[in-house]
Amino acid sequence: MGLDMHVYHTNGVELTEENFEEYFMGQWQDFYWRKANAIHGWFVDTVQGGKDECQITEINWPDLLNLKSLCLAALKYPSDAASVLPTHQGFFFGTYGYDEYYMEDLRTTIGYIEKMQEMKKENPQTRFFYKASW
Repeated sequence: MGLDMHVYHTNGVELTEENFEEYFMGQWQDFYWRKANAIHGWFVDTVQGGKDECQITEINWPDLLNLKSLCLAALKYPSDAASVLPTHQGFFFGTYGYDEYYMEDLRTTIGYIEKMQEMKKENPQTRFFYKASW
């Protein structure tokens, strides 16, 4: 039990709640976080318009690049992390400190976005979608 977060990609196909299972069955690359509540909060606020209902939502490419910039800034200036990329509270969402776990989530996110950049470079039709569950 707890916050599980995924980014899926397709080769141009739009993922919806109706076709999600068809594409989810191992056909697409999957990026996964567990209880990275600051990253989840960013997705909810930036990508999902504040709506946090475990829905699948397409991620705008400039938004992903912005997330990478925020992660880099919080790593460079840890004392500003709470204002740059604040934690997000929820039921079994993990810890809310700006500790090594938080910093590791940022490093993981940067690595994932760099992999997504390579995927996008190889195939400009690649689309990314976020979905969380708890």
